[in-house]
Amino acid sequence: MVNMRILVIETHFQARQSLKALLDGWCRIVRIREAVSIGEALNLLEEFQPLAILLDVRMPKRSGLDAVSLVKEKYPSIKIVVLSLDSDLKADSFVAGADAFVSKSDSPEKLREALADAMGESPWAGTAQQPKRYFSLSREPTIDCTNCEEIN
Repeated sequence: MVNMRILVIETHFQARQSLKALLDGWCRIVRIREAVSIGEALNLLEEFQPLAILLDVRMPKRSGLDAVSLVKEKYPSIKIVVLSLDSDLKADSFVAGADAFVSKSDSPEKLREALADAMGESPWAGTAQQPKRYFSLSREPTIDCTNCEEIN
């Protein structure tokens, strides 16, 4: 997939870095931007025009579910994957318009599958640069990707 753009909306620095390392490790992602608040994310949408958003549902000041509705109203083609430790929010995420829900306790493979399903195709399909092993979002990243540098 060419010109893949993903916006990561997450308040916790370590979680943002882990998500970015994971996405970078999948080798086909072209650009990743990050936001620490819903307001910052909404300001980035017009300029960055992401194809997908990874969104932590628990955000300060404004709920991630509110952001899903706002984004889908103005940019219905943007795919949104909601991330949360609270699996009870899964149904609410889909009601708000999310394209996928991933528990933060799930494996990175689940995130990869959810993003691919939401996008309608795999951003790393047809490439030898598919990850061989993954890391937990709660631990230091280690990715072994053919033709990619190892991320430690």
